Amino acid sequence: MAMDLQKTDLRALLIAMQTTPGTPETLNPATHGMLVLNGEYTFEVDELERETDKPGHGARQHVNVKRRSRYTGGIELRGHATPGTAAPCGRILRTCGFGETLDPGVDAVYSLLTSAFPIATLGGYNAGSLVAGHDARGALTQIEFSIRNFAKAQFEIMALSGATPVVDAALPNADYSAFQAPVAIETETFEVDIGGTALNAISLTVDTGAQVDIFEGSEQRIAFLREFYRPTGTLRVYKEQRSAFHPENVALAHTLADIFAEIVGGGEVVRLDLKNVQLGMARPSDQDGLAAWDIPFKVVGSTTSDCLALSFADEP
Repeated sequence: MAMDLQKTDLRALLIAMQTTPGTPETLNPATHGMLVLNGEYTFEVDELERETDKPGHGARQHVNVKRRSRYTGGIELRGHATPGTAAPCGRILRTCGFGETLDPGVDAVYSLLTSAFPIATLGGYNAGSLVAGHDARGALTQIEFSIRNFAKAQFEIMALSGATPVVDAALPNADYSAFQAPVAIETETFEVDIGGTALNAISLTVDTGAQVDIFEGSEQRIAFLREFYRPTGTLRVYKEQRSAFHPENVALAHTLADIFAEIVGGGEVVRLDLKNVQLGMARPSDQDGLAAWDIPFKVVGSTTSDCLALSFADEP
């Protein structure tokens, strides 16, 4: 049955962690629904032009190469109502190269992997069409903590496609009951710290630098991280703290300091840790007419600690 004249904002994403390469998992709307912000799900190919000589008018033909399914969107950074169990968004994080460590009753920590990246099976529903993919890997492209907003991240995932990559399909009745409402980032809930100094922060934005692509050879085709995570970003703070925090001095000293941002509320602590961060020179800025700094930074990390981690813990 053709699914014609469907509204374009009727979308859903199902995702299941995949056990065996080349063998897609069976997707179940009751257990594999993923709550996504402004998702887009497409099937793509590159068009390789045939540069043939022609005696007259007309365009050259092409050959389709590099078949892949692409899934992009945002996720709310929120853990499970039961501390120490997998965050509902954890399947996206794992597909994007994060390892999952669960401490029952305490927390769920997602830190970057350098090998043995998980794979996933996805089904992206968009206006009556299903874009199916398997052996998927991806990357978080941006993480944002911002006052009067909520914690969120953007992702891009690529997957291998079957013989029929796009089919007509009814929108599944996905179960999103595990997804808690995000906690508003406000004065009472937000904390940002650099090297032990609490800052009057407005926003913390991290651009990860990670990129995903398709590798293809005669024996194998896989999705992989073409560019590893090399996070950079901007921290915006109000300027009144120069007596306690002098960003120019920190930058000139080439000091590496840890940054963390926490949102506490709704029974949970959502925390972003950035390890061994080098600050750049602060740029004058303003927020609602008040003087502020925009402080650029790069996350150096080390061989013994993750450069970036997200955790979801029980509120003390």
